[in-house]
Amino acid sequence: MMSVGAPRLSLSAIAPWLSRLASLIVVVILVGLMPDIAGIDPSQSILRARAGQQHMLTPEALAAVREDLQLDRSATERLLDWLGDALHGNLGVSG
Repeated sequence: MMSVGAPRLSLSAIAPWLSRLASLIVVVILVGLMPDIAGIDPSQSILRARAGQQHMLTPEALAAVREDLQLDRSATERLLDWLGDALHGNLGVSG
């Protein structure tokens, strides 16, 4: 006897969505950890983009960028904080 009510979701119906969600999670994690994986100091790239000059890369200026953007914390800590904010609807500030 079939019951009338909410349709049942089969695994084959939700598998594509689960795989897309898993792929999105992997991409977000890889992008978040990319500077550490590549061994790049993101504060240098950010300071170059802001100042546009190579000679502005002083230790004091780099330390100020790291402190301002919390780059002195580990990538894992920053990623977990971003994820927590994203779950609350805060995806960051643009510009």
